[in-house]
Amino acid sequence: SDMSNHVDVMGLDTDGYRKWLAEHRGASDFVLPASLAAKDIAACKIVGWQGHRVTMLCLKFGGRHVDVFVVNASELPGISLGAAPEFFADAGMTSAAWRRDGKIYLLAGAMPKSELQQLL
Repeated sequence: SDMSNHVDVMGLDTDGYRKWLAEHRGASDFVLPASLAAKDIAACKIVGWQGHRVTMLCLKFGGRHVDVFVVNASELPGISLGAAPEFFADAGMTSAAWRRDGKIYLLAGAMPKSELQQLL
């Protein structure tokens, strides 16, 4: 499928994405859980959300696709999250949110919670 309208940059390796994000004021120092970090990042994008710059990482594996959103926790002072993921499900999409090293992470995918949990 054509992802060019979905993302800003694709086809790099992880270091390449970090470099691109650093140059575009994204969250280049993201830390993903081990099972997620083992997947290839297919693309990334910086999205505007309620006036914040949010880094979006698009991961593809085994015919599946998940997006990871990363934002500085200081920009979202009203959100209290810990290191343990909190799960949310809505209309076929499952997401998980957690906090690590001053950043808030949101993982979203069109899959059951049980499959999303295996990525964390």
